[in-house]
Amino acid sequence: MCLSAPTSSLAVTVQSVPTAGSVGSNQTICNGGDPAAFTSTAAGSGDGAITYKWQSSTDNVTFTDISGAISATYDAPSGLTLTTYYRRITVSTLNSIACQSIPTNVITVTVQTVPTAGAISAAQTICNGGDPAAFTSTTDGTGVGTISYIWQSSTDNITFADISLATSATYDPPSGLTVTTYYRRITISTVNSIACQSIASNVITVTVQTIPTAGIIAASQTICNGGDPAAFTSSTDGTGVGTISYIWQSSLNNSTWSDIVGANSSTYDVPNGLTATTYYRRITVSTLNGVACQSVASNVLTITVQTVPTAGSIAANQTICYSGDPAAFTSVAGSGNVGATITYIWQSSTDNTNFSSISGANAATYDPPSGLITTTYYRRITVATL
Repeated sequence: MCLSAPTSSLAVTVQSVPTAGSVGSNQTICNGGDPAAFTSTAAGSGDGAITYKWQSSTDNVTFTDISGAISATYDAPSGLTLTTYYRRITVSTLNSIACQSIPTNVITVTVQTVPTAGAISAAQTICNGGDPAAFTSTTDGTGVGTISYIWQSSTDNITFADISLATSATYDPPSGLTVTTYYRRITISTVNSIACQSIASNVITVTVQTIPTAGIIAASQTICNGGDPAAFTSSTDGTGVGTISYIWQSSLNNSTWSDIVGANSSTYDVPNGLTATTYYRRITVSTLNGVACQSVASNVLTITVQTVPTAGSIAANQTICYSGDPAAFTSVAGSGNVGATITYIWQSSTDNTNFSSISGANAATYDPPSGLITTTYYRRITVATL
């Protein structure tokens, strides 16, 4: 057997297995959020030029290469709606031959499901400065994490602001509300310290009635004891945003007032028989959504009741001759209310039963004319005018 000289030798270079390095770290985001860029905690290594391949998976089993992701780090795009797993492979290229490492550790981007808002109740109407009833949670919000809440308020149902410290499922608005206000609730689900918010719940409206106006009533008057006052009129009706009715009140001292049962019209006719000076006023009631709000009291009307005037006394009985001239009667004056003007009515009768007023006889004394031919009876009535 004859052998030639050997050829030149050929080298088969075997690359060492590239190392994957490591990437970090797991994170949690809200649905549709933007994951933080992944870092390279340890670079991959190999015998050749080092590049990388990033892969993603939604089941942590089947991974797919991410086009264009060849750097040591990777910033996943925003808008992620599913929990997604990421890993990196190191590529070592020597003499145009690319060799891959095993995959790195897997980074999990946990995407929270969108929390549900739940539902709250209930809309209500209150008087200006009133105290709304506490809102209830008809359906609590839900989420995959720890649940808390944000309550918000608005005076235009457009621009809402967070209410400080209102983080429970229910909320009790403070009293003293003077403007119609809208309320809503947002559910917060917190996982791994990441708080994700629901859309806003239904809106609750607290309708605040404007303060009703009292209007004006008329008129004060003076009556005799036991008399019948003229009906009060409404110079200006009360106003309000709801259905209008009224409360009439009376007082004997212009300080302590009592409602008059059944008096709910704009006018009021005081029953006759009043024996004491009495004060009257009116309150306007505006009723909206079953809630009745009251105005301040109106102006006060005074029914001045005069005390019964005293008759005084007259003197004296006498006997005269037929067609004679009686002596003038004398007087102890009658009296009436302080400030009243006193006048008199004289009356005569021939039977001491049926008396007739004597025309022009209105002084304290009276001098019957001469020529009297029949026994006649006389009396006097005191008139106090105030």
